[in-house]
Amino acid sequence: MAVNNEILQFIDGDRSEFVLGALEWRLRVFLANAADGIPIVHALGFRNVYEMRLAMRDHWLRQAAKHIPEDKPWPRARRLAARINTFESACWPKWERHPMPPDGTDAINRALFNCRKIGATLPSSVRQLYNILTAA
Repeated sequence: MAVNNEILQFIDGDRSEFVLGALEWRLRVFLANAADGIPIVHALGFRNVYEMRLAMRDHWLRQAAKHIPEDKPWPRARRLAARINTFESACWPKWERHPMPPDGTDAINRALFNCRKIGATLPSSVRQLYNILTAA
């Protein structure tokens, strides 16, 4: 799912005039909507909580993938799938009750932790990961 969301672009490091202007506009709309009692999810530009979770999950998966030393998206997705499998079986059961991952956790597991902490299910197939990593 590709989300054209200035908030996620900003988090990814985009500081272009367009993104900063769009964020300023979005903040003004957000504050006006919040004052009128509009749900925060809608004020942030998402249709529902599920859509927001998917956008955040996909963002964190792309962040995790940046730390996998592969040049092409398919091998990167394959290695990320293996890391997800290990994370789900070995790390998450120990960490799920903690607010943060343990000190010294690598960037990939920190990103996967963030995915799970927001309540998102991690993709189980290489194809799903490939689609997320190659979405525009």
